[in-house]
Formats: sequence, C-alpha cells, structure tokens
Amino acid sequence: MDDAVQPKQEPDIVAIDIAVAKCKGIASIKDLKRRFTKSVILVITSHDELLFAERCLKAGTNGYLMKTASKEALIKAFHDIAEGHLHVSDRIRSRLATDKAER
Repeated sequence: MDDAVQPKQEPDIVAIDIAVAKCKGIASIKDLKRRFTKSVILVITSHDELLFAERCLKAGTNGYLMKTASKEALIKAFHDIAEGHLHVSDRIRSRLATDKAER
C-alpha cells in the first residue's frame, strides 16, 4: 500500500487485487477500510474465490470478482457495490447462504 496513489479525497469505490506485489493481501483491505470509511471495496483477483472470498468479505470488502470474469460481469460488480449491494459469484452466494443456514 505504500506505493498506492494517495487521493486528495475519499474515493467512492476502491478496486484492489490482493495478489499485487507490495500489497499486504487481506490486511490491505482492513487498512483501506480504516482510511476510507465511506468507500466501498471490490477485490478483483486471480486468487481462488472458494479460498479467499469469505475472508475478504469478513475484512470489509463489498465484492469479490475473479480476473477471468467478463467485461459485463466487471461492470455489474461496480454497479452492484455502488448501489450498496454485495457482489459475489453465484457459487460464493450459495456457499454463504448454506453457511448462514447451518448456524
């Protein structure tokens, strides 16, 4: 995060890849949430969503998208989180619903 652009005002949306060099992964999400309390965060990454999506959501992201997603899926993700909705794949949404039902 040290090399990240330092905006003069809080951004509406922050897109981050937790796999980028010098990024501290999920800890970077927590740092962003502390710095930008009103911003929404979208993780766009190549990390397997079954392993990382839930951790990122717990850290404060508003969406998780694989880099292999289509341009249309990327646009939908930005629209979803800008409107206050969670954006995850159907696979992760199903997993989250199952986990919630089991509690």
